[in-house]
Amino acid sequence: MYFRDPEATLIPMNVSSNGIATLSAISSVPFSDFSVTTIRQLQPHDIVEWLRMREALWPQEDAADIVSGLADYLVPTNPCAVFVSEAAPGRLSGFIEVAIRNYAEGCRTDCVGYVEGWWVDEEYRQHGVGGKLMQAAEAWARQEGCDEMGSDAVVENFNSQQAHQHLGYQVSETLVHFRKPLTSKGDRIPLDIR
Repeated sequence: MYFRDPEATLIPMNVSSNGIATLSAISSVPFSDFSVTTIRQLQPHDIVEWLRMREALWPQEDAADIVSGLADYLVPTNPCAVFVSEAAPGRLSGFIEVAIRNYAEGCRTDCVGYVEGWWVDEEYRQHGVGGKLMQAAEAWARQEGCDEMGSDAVVENFNSQQAHQHLGYQVSETLVHFRKPLTSKGDRIPLDIR
């Protein structure tokens, strides 16, 4: 299988039936200052690095929530996958979490591949790592029967918005989410209906 990188160079990749995507001719792929990029599915020995990157992606989230979120992918109840890029043995440079949703804003089908999280370490950005991760996620979603891919980015994350658009994603909707705490601490109070 071949994927096209942003510079329009064909990148030969193998995608196995379980969604693992790897470069099949690594030595022939020019990659700026980096000689090799391996995109593959998350393995158990990657968890510490994956957690490091999840914390970088969602710094405002509670650490316990970030750790508990790992379980959604390690012991999935719905179709999902995590792809990572290897920088060196034991060192990852990025990840993408993808799942299947039956609804995504702006999408027309009820089986949508959805990017739940996408991160590339700062020093590896602008070198095609994010695009290769996205290509692996899209290939996995196609194998799962999806005709569309959805994603999102917060309004102030211009880098993510530009990266999505560079990879062919179009803005489908713009939403503003609101929140109002109903108690002084924002905690839920059980409703007592008699």
